[in-house]
Amino acid sequence: MAKAKVPLVLDLSHHDEVEDWGKVYASGIRGVIHKATQGGSFVDGDYAKRKAAAKAAGLLFGAYHFADASDVTKQVEHFLSVAGTEPDTLLALDYEPNRTNTMSLAQAKQFLQLVYDKTGQRPIIYSGNLLKEQLKKADPFFSSHRLWLAQYGPKARLPNGFSSYWLWQYSGDGVNGSGIIPGIKTKGVDCNVFGGSDLAAEWCHVPAKPAPIPVPERADATVASLKDKSRTVATLVKAKVTSAAVAATSVVAGVTTDTTTTVAPVPNPVDVINLDTLHKTSDGLTAVQTIASTAKSLAIAFAINEWVLVAILGIAAFIIADKMLNWRLEEYIWGRWHPKEEG
Repeated sequence: MAKAKVPLVLDLSHHDEVEDWGKVYASGIRGVIHKATQGGSFVDGDYAKRKAAAKAAGLLFGAYHFADASDVTKQVEHFLSVAGTEPDTLLALDYEPNRTNTMSLAQAKQFLQLVYDKTGQRPIIYSGNLLKEQLKKADPFFSSHRLWLAQYGPKARLPNGFSSYWLWQYSGDGVNGSGIIPGIKTKGVDCNVFGGSDLAAEWCHVPAKPAPIPVPERADATVASLKDKSRTVATLVKAKVTSAAVAATSVVAGVTTDTTTTVAPVPNPVDVINLDTLHKTSDGLTAVQTIASTAKSLAIAFAINEWVLVAILGIAAFIIADKMLNWRLEEYIWGRWHPKEEG
């Protein structure tokens, strides 16, 4: 109850009459979340002017959308067109019963995801009994969002999957507190306790995108598994060695002390292949090329030698036949081609 007596954030709409934003700030209030839109067409007429005035008074400012069961994409577009996408504007989904036109849990999930996709900001979700009733068990998607709990009573009861609230609307319409705030004429204003540690720092918290999952080295990686199949093993080896050499040179020059630093921060196919594997593969290909070249040379030499051998054997056969059969081949040849000498 001690916390409930020190509200830090107000949520307002055109139903609340504001007289002096300076007095609101002086009272200890540091943030205001104002209704911007409802469904696919309604716009709170006081949103834009109050946004400028409240921020001028030093207050953090946010916008909430009162949801219904109509087309979610249109609701998101409508909400952002009015609320704006400035990085200092908190975005919130008001997920509560809406007579016979209540947004479903699946639609709420779609709304939150679409807002995040379009702005990079993960909206907070405002809800009370509706979320408690519909979340039968913990849902990692919803629990990844900050909870703006609506719970009028001495104790905050959380929906399944939530371990804490970010804001707790402990009082509204004069329930569980007077809701009287200096600078605001309307009585029974909705008051909220902050459950975090630094309201300004956490106001428009944009969660960091998860780091990409590193590709593990594979001992059995092959060149064919690379997307860039035009690169040969020798090129990959050269690129890997060059990268390591430049990194080592940087260490010697005092540029960096990290010998594992690579020159190009952009992942490239070389990094998924172990250097030893590339060397072995390169050596293997070189050996194959050498064997093929040698075989080719031997084949050519053999072909030439085969003709020489045939010629030698042919000449030998004629000589032997000449001697054995008395063909007098020598006289025939020389007698025909050389005239007899005169005696």
